[in-house]
Amino acid sequence: MLSRSLSSQVRDYLSLSLFTMMYCCFPIGLFAFFYSLKVREANLLGDQTQAQRASRIVRILNVVSVIVGFVTIGILVLVVLLAA
Repeated sequence: MLSRSLSSQVRDYLSLSLFTMMYCCFPIGLFAFFYSLKVREANLLGDQTQAQRASRIVRILNVVSVIVGFVTIGILVLVVLLAA
């Protein structure tokens, strides 16, 4: 069994991906979730380069998902307030 230190593990942002998938923007969050799984797999295989690349993509997708979610909520609030 291989023992890897936690400091060599690349962050996978799995919990953030689940949050953005459920509460912000489902399609983008779903892609972020799949890339989070790729990060985990690359970490298990010891492929630092692939893990770092996928982790960067996950972070970008999560940020975009949160922004899209907030913009959508803002637009919906404006529509409701203007319709009242």
